[in-house]
Amino acid sequence: MWTWPASSFQGLVNHAQMTLHVDNLRGINAHHQCETVFKAFGRALRMAAEPDPRTAGRVAFHRLVG
Repeated sequence: MWTWPASSFQGLVNHAQMTLHVDNLRGINAHHQCETVFKAFGRALRMAAEPDPRTAGRVAFHRLVG
């Protein structure tokens, strides 16, 4: 059921050398669960990479690595 999404995220964390925690708290339909996990991951990645207004437009390095 979760073979493809799990292997996608496993490959990402292995090659990016990052830590990723995904908790799917509820849901019955695997398709909708996959959609929500990927959407949440995309939003979190965008938040981590967008410029921090407190650092005058630079991306804070610690937000990208840890």
